[in-house]
Amino acid sequence: MKLLSVALVTALVLGSLTMYMPLTYAENNSAENNSSMKQVAAQQLYNMVSEKIDKILSLAEDYNITIPNNLSENIDMAKQLLDNASSYIESNSTLSIKLSIKAMLVFSPVARYVVKNLPHEVKVEMENNSLRNAIDVKMKSLEKLNNTVLWLENKSIPVPYELPDMINKTYNELTMAYDLVNSGNYSMSQVAHLIADASKLIGQGTALLYRHSGRVWGTFCLAEHSMEKILHNTVNLAKGINRTIDLLNNSEASDEVVGRISAIANATYRLKQYVYKAYNMSVKISGEDNNYTMALNTLGVALNTAYPLINQAATEIEDGNVSSAINELQASSGIIINAINNVAPLFKHFRNRISNMQSAFMHVKGRFKKATKNMILHDTAKMAVHIGKLNAMLKTAYNKYQHGKMTKTQFLAVLDNAENNLNMVLNQLSNMKHHPRKLMNRIQELLNWIKQIRREIK
Repeated sequence: MKLLSVALVTALVLGSLTMYMPLTYAENNSAENNSSMKQVAAQQLYNMVSEKIDKILSLAEDYNITIPNNLSENIDMAKQLLDNASSYIESNSTLSIKLSIKAMLVFSPVARYVVKNLPHEVKVEMENNSLRNAIDVKMKSLEKLNNTVLWLENKSIPVPYELPDMINKTYNELTMAYDLVNSGNYSMSQVAHLIADASKLIGQGTALLYRHSGRVWGTFCLAEHSMEKILHNTVNLAKGINRTIDLLNNSEASDEVVGRISAIANATYRLKQYVYKAYNMSVKISGEDNNYTMALNTLGVALNTAYPLINQAATEIEDGNVSSAINELQASSGIIINAINNVAPLFKHFRNRISNMQSAFMHVKGRFKKATKNMILHDTAKMAVHIGKLNAMLKTAYNKYQHGKMTKTQFLAVLDNAENNLNMVLNQLSNMKHHPRKLMNRIQELLNWIKQIRREIK
């Protein structure tokens, strides 16, 4: 084995300043995520430089190598630069990265001096260890690339057909390089050539993957992440409705109920903003006709339609119209769950969660039926007000549909929800000893209007 030059051994000991940024499986286009990634890179670089400097100084101490006075200033300056780099990791990660690199450059003459004065056998061992570390870094990069390919294939996202062969070839070259180093019978140029080839193949494979699958991959991640958030928040909406109905049934203070509904409305608004942000990004990546783009649009429109209904529910409770408030909440929930059912085929791995969410809404429906029955038995006057509010809500929804502010599917969901509630109320009124004919006739007129509108829009 031919011993490396001092400069090359030093370079291997200090390590590469190029940070490998791992491939991620989630959306990373937002300013917040970019900032977070820079902070991670700044912290990793700071840690790497600190460890390498400490390693060189430990070698000098272990082998009684005295650092000349003219190089002591380099040590002090490098440590000061690192202190500054540490303080800027969160507030200015770009500056932190620059300071860490400068610290490494300032310290390089010290590293060269220490390596030059090390015993021969130590240099040999350092060379072997450094080469193994270099191979390990490339092997980890290859593993990340391979895991990304497997992840994409699992999501049925096509990958370049030549990538598996490139990954196998890279693995074989790195394994050969590792075996040569362990044998002790190798030339530096031979191992360096194998590592360089592997590095080139990893770079080519990563670029090929992004060119071939990047758009679909990016859009899928956006849509999947949006679906994750909307499912989570919709389940919370169901829980909020359940709790609200409990409070109303127990005649608890309306301030608490209004507060809860306001919290639900705020969460819906934030989710709506997020979905539209993801939609705009998806349009830039893959255009408006992409399936995931259209799915995000469907979710966004549903949330935009449901949001004012949730706000109206709070107003209804403040006015004492409990049944109307519950109806507004259930209508908003129906719109959202209908949108999710429409996009569900694109997200098969969420099937169980969607099923759980549907069960939660069936639970809400049962509670609504109970609350409505109580109102019918105890206050038909309030029920008349409720029917009037429901009529106004339907006419508003119809107006939105006519002016393109609500899709046909969403409007039909509103009609379905209202029709079910009206039939339930009518059935309860029919079982009363004294039938409130006027109220029943009003309900029947509204049901007839719904049937007429259905015929018009088919």
